[in-house]
Amino acid sequence: MAVMDGREKSITRIVATLSAIFLIGLLVGQYAEAQEISKVQPISSVIPVNQSHLKYNTITDRADTLDRHPVLMDNPSAHNPSYKELMAFLKSDDTVKNKYDYPNYTCANFVVELQHKAESKGLHCGYAGLNFKGKETGHAINVFPTTDAGLVYVDLTGGKMIVSKNLRQGMKYYNMGVIESLKIYW
Repeated sequence: MAVMDGREKSITRIVATLSAIFLIGLLVGQYAEAQEISKVQPISSVIPVNQSHLKYNTITDRADTLDRHPVLMDNPSAHNPSYKELMAFLKSDDTVKNKYDYPNYTCANFVVELQHKAESKGLHCGYAGLNFKGKETGHAINVFPTTDAGLVYVDLTGGKMIVSKNLRQGMKYYNMGVIESLKIYW
C-alpha cells in the first residue's frame, strides 16, 4: 500500500471537501425545487398521512388567479353522501372561516381545501367551474353527488355558506351573473 505525502493528503482533502459541497448543493437544490413546486401546485395540509390508496388529479383546463391548476383528491373508498350526512359534514367543517385574499387565496383555494377534507373523510366531492355570460372571469364551487337530493353545490367563498341545487346554464348565480357553462371535475 502506498503512503501519501502531505501534498497528496491535501489534494485528497480538497477533493473530498469539494465533493461534499457539491452533494450538499445538489440536495439543497432539489429541496429548493421541491419547495418551488409546492408553491406552484399547493396540496392542502389536510391530506391524510399514510393513505397510499389516495390519488390526485390535476385540473388542466382551469387555473386560479396565480395560474396554479387545482389538484383534487381522489379517494376510491369515498361514497356519495346523503343530504343529511353532507350537511352534518359542512356544519363540522371550518373552511368557510378562511379569509378570501386575492390573488393568494380565492374561490379555487376554498374549493380544493373543502374537496380534500371531504374526500379524506370518505365523502365524494368535486369541483364545479362556472363561467358567466359576458364575463372573462369565472367562479369555482364544490359539488357533492348526494344519494337523495342529486347534485348539491356548496360555495364557501366570502365567509358564508351558500348551498344550491339544480344549477344549470342560463340561471342567474347570485350577483355574479348568468351561468354560461358549468363543468364538473371529479
